[in-house]
Amino acid sequence: MSSMTDKMSKAADKGLPMKEKSNSLRKGDRLQCEKCGMTVEVVTDCGCKDANQVRFQCCGQEMQEA
Repeated sequence: MSSMTDKMSKAADKGLPMKEKSNSLRKGDRLQCEKCGMTVEVVTDCGCKDANQVRFQCCGQEMQEA
């Protein structure tokens, strides 16, 4: 398991608040950390039925759509 995956799993176990989204992440979507500016781009569509199960965090906060 990668370090990022492990951190995400631990965050999920803590029940941290999730960003409300009306649909799943899609290829080409970009998320950015408002604190440090790191940006990630989705390269494969999310197939989750519940989009609220997907979350990305950086610098201790939820990443926002860029």
